[in-house]
Amino acid sequence: MKLKTNFYAITACVLALVGIATFFASWLSYANHIGWSVADISSAWGEFGDFIGGFAGTVIALSTLIALSVTLFLQARALDETKAALAQQTAATSKQISLLERTEALKLRPLLKAEWYQTQPNYLEWRIRNIGLGPAILDRIELFFQGEKLGEHPMEIGPQWIDAWQASIRRVLPRDPVMPGLMILATPMTYLKRALGAAEYQAMIGVGLTETKDAQLALAILNSALDVVIHFRSVAGESLSTRNQFDFSGLPTLVPS
Repeated sequence: MKLKTNFYAITACVLALVGIATFFASWLSYANHIGWSVADISSAWGEFGDFIGGFAGTVIALSTLIALSVTLFLQARALDETKAALAQQTAATSKQISLLERTEALKLRPLLKAEWYQTQPNYLEWRIRNIGLGPAILDRIELFFQGEKLGEHPMEIGPQWIDAWQASIRRVLPRDPVMPGLMILATPMTYLKRALGAAEYQAMIGVGLTETKDAQLALAILNSALDVVIHFRSVAGESLSTRNQFDFSGLPTLVPS
């Protein structure tokens, strides 16, 4: 913008100088050919005016036409640049609005977190917490140990549910030699909720240990070795799982710590 302003100022100065120089040049040319004396006859002044106007006027008009053409060209280019800048700004604004809409949509989704807790000196519980802002509807659970699938069961209590959990826990917590004398009593909770609201949790299974000193070790092993994948959905029917709940690429961090 500053460069364009300078160009217009320089152009105006050049035109003014061209006009003044052309006027004096035409005057000098007339004097050399006609004479330097001032005529007393009015018709001579008319001839002098016609000469000056014809010579200087033509040069000034041509210079003005060139300057006008250049000005129109620069204005057209500036208009194109303005249109391009507005198009970029519109695209950036649309992208930002889309990002904000997506962010708000993610904030309203459920987000599940599952961990083992030591609720008593020799008792552990596995809990599901909904740390998102929308309600979650639980469908099924898959149990993995070192990438190997150990079992799967729907979100309801039954023989398949109990067998899958007990087999997984016994696989993860060997009695010997890690915890000699350990006796695992895996018991499912009697009440199971299939819908978890925001900030709600439920304990799904409890593990009783015969030795209190083994509780911390068992807690660390279960949290690190037993991979539990929960399949759930939002109230809108969107299928999700704890293995890959959201795609946060390019979005602000929304997951609570």
